[in-house]
Amino acid sequence: MKHGYLAVWRRLAALLALLASGAALAAGAPAERNVILVTIDGVRMQEIFGGMDPVLANAPDADSGIYEADVTKGRYWRDTPEARREALMPFFWKTLAPAGMVLGNQAKGSKVTVRNDQWFSYPGYSEILTGQPQPEVKSNDFVRYPHRTVLEYAHDKRDDAGNPLGLVHRDITPENVIVSERGEVKILDFGIMKAKQRVSQTDSGTVRGNVGFMSPEQARGRAVDHRSDLFSTGLVILYAATGEPTYSGQTFYDLLTSAASGPGPLQQARIAALPAPLPAILARALAFDPDKRFQSSAEFSAALAPHLDSGGQRELAHRLLSLFGDELRAEQDRLAAAYPSVSSPEPAAGAGA
Repeated sequence: MKHGYLAVWRRLAALLALLASGAALAAGAPAERNVILVTIDGVRMQEIFGGMDPVLANAPDADSGIYEADVTKGRYWRDTPEARREALMPFFWKTLAPAGMVLGNQAKGSKVTVRNDQWFSYPGYSEILTGQPQPEVKSNDFVRYPHRTVLEYAHDKRDDAGNPLGLVHRDITPENVIVSERGEVKILDFGIMKAKQRVSQTDSGTVRGNVGFMSPEQARGRAVDHRSDLFSTGLVILYAATGEPTYSGQTFYDLLTSAASGPGPLQQARIAALPAPLPAILARALAFDPDKRFQSSAEFSAALAPHLDSGGQRELAHRLLSLFGDELRAEQDRLAAAYPSVSSPEPAAGAGA
């Protein structure tokens, strides 16, 4: 079995960076209860609970699949499983674990497993995020299942008393919407997300985010709610449809003034010239008055759903490959040459969790 400890470490480093950034964002914030979900493909329970695997560490170099075996052993090998796992995951075992509970160490009779019968990525993630197996989820293909999206969840999140928190991303831009090689669409950078009460406490009269994709109320430094994010989503769709920014100007002030007024006659004409049903959808998404926009992510999604390509994630992945296949293959070849013992990613349809 080929196994690259450096690849494992890179995944863990990404995990630690995410946790560290979350801690930095929380600094100075009122104490609150949160659940942070981090999923990692390609890391075995043996490494998490026992560090470097003795079976691989003691195998001949040609059979272990470990890149630079001597260097790796010197860095991660210790005499006991507890010491080895701390060497491999120091922040997890020295800082996080003592403050909570770590389950799933099968060597000590603890087993955490899924209830779905598929045993790979998308069905597992679906079960994790919904709390129960979803029988209809049987592949990694993108299908619009009737479960809330990340924006729907954030917008609907409530405190212990049942009051809406009013979470707002505030920076929905093309740069923060990415498409993976598998055709997955993801929203990035929640770094300036705020809850309603914290916006009023810390950002009154200030403007944060990308001016070119702001709602009028955000550009004016006024209080914003989830409908501001939906307005920004409409601007991202308009940018994708036209390839041009909505607002133009020579200075930041020019852009801010345009954003504060919303799409004017010239922009409205560009929208009207788009093929149906975009003019009607964007006219509502980009209404100046928040009360006249889509009132939820679910409502916005329902308006778009009948017009989406039926190919879904697989079709999007195919288009990415046709557009950027040479670049993706060149990057894969470069990594394979640099780390010859690290296995290549499995195809999307058969990816293991």
